Amino acid sequence: MRIIFLGTGTGIPEKNNSPSSILIEINNRKLVFDFGEGLMKNIVRKNISINDIDALFLTHFHVDHISGIVPMLFAFRYPADLRKKDFYIFGPEGTNVFFKKISKIFKEQIKPESYRLFIRELKPGETFYFKKIKIKTFKTEHRKESIGYIIYEKGKKVIYTGDTDYDENYKKIFKNAELLITECSVPVDIKGHMNPDKIVKLCKNIDVKKIALIHLYPVLNKNKLKKFFKKNLKIEFEIPSELYEIII
Repeated sequence: MRIIFLGTGTGIPEKNNSPSSILIEINNRKLVFDFGEGLMKNIVRKNISINDIDALFLTHFHVDHISGIVPMLFAFRYPADLRKKDFYIFGPEGTNVFFKKISKIFKEQIKPESYRLFIRELKPGETFYFKKIKIKTFKTEHRKESIGYIIYEKGKKVIYTGDTDYDENYKKIFKNAELLITECSVPVDIKGHMNPDKIVKLCKNIDVKKIALIHLYPVLNKNKLKKFFKKNLKIEFEIPSELYEIII
């Protein structure tokens, strides 16, 4: 399993970072989780064609997690490189409504003509298979519709929460994970988001081998954050930069 951090930031512009998004490659299938503004260029920077992306998985509908969808659907229509293979969009309750609204606004600009588009809404706790890849959803503490994803491969599992707050239920959900990708947005306690103290609390109550922290607002100093976690975490951690890779 190849994991590429297409972006590890937020909706706030940064010189060397983009909104948080993850590309997971399993058996030549390429799955993207959340897709904010400007992330197509990072896919190309990894020598991957956007037409090679098989599916998009949304966690919620905040702008920095969905604003790259319309440009990507528009790019699929480029006559010199038309998308031909099916494209799938998975997301929480409201995904169908979201797509109907953007289709009403942009009309033929994003209409799939050379390929088939499939949209599926998912509920928390749902287990399904995409191209033989096992995936399970779970409820996250951010917005009403928010969900996270567990991706399984060869007995290993990788967890992506998207934006979330601390939740006692994560002790069971995150059990025996190879990698947890979650957020550490702010230095203070804000409802709906994690901060360094909440990350320490979370890691004391879960059984994961490694944690990768993303969705860091610019107000957080990464060097100070690394020192803090080195002192207070007993598990391996990463604060990945844009385009960083992990192989599981």
